Amino acid sequence: MVGPLQSPGASASIPITKPDNDAKHNACFIKTGAEDIAGHHTDFVVQPFSDRIFIIVTQLGKMGTMISAEKECAIGGAQSYSVTVLMGKREVPELELCARQVLELIENDGCAKPLLISLALKDHSIETIKAVIAKVKSLRAW
Repeated sequence: MVGPLQSPGASASIPITKPDNDAKHNACFIKTGAEDIAGHHTDFVVQPFSDRIFIIVTQLGKMGTMISAEKECAIGGAQSYSVTVLMGKREVPELELCARQVLELIENDGCAKPLLISLALKDHSIETIKAVIAKVKSLRAW
C-alpha cells in the first residue's frame, strides 16, 4: 500500500482536497510541511478539530507513537499536564516531553484544546525534539 506519507524521500506536498459544498469540512485548516531534521526527511501535518489538535510528525513515512496531552486543573493556580502514551513506544520519555512542550506552545497561543500527536522519529535527541517543536510552531493551525 502506498500513501502520501509512506515515501520518506518524497516531497512534502500531501494532497489535501476539500469537497464541494461542504461547509463543515475543515480541510482548509490543515497545514503541512517538511524539514530535514538531524539528516532525516521529516513530514508534518497539523489539523485542528472541534475538540482537539491533531499533529503527525514522521521520519518513517507512517504513523508513530500516539500520545494524548491535556492541561489539568491544579490547586493554587499551578499548571499541570497529563501526558499519556496511547499506543507505541512507552519507554521513550523524549516523546512525552515533545508532546508536553507542543501542548504548552498551543496553550501559550491562546488555544485550550487537548493535543493528540503521532511521533515517528528515527532520532529522539533533545536537538531533534527542539527542531520538531520549532517546525510545529511555524505551522500554527489552531
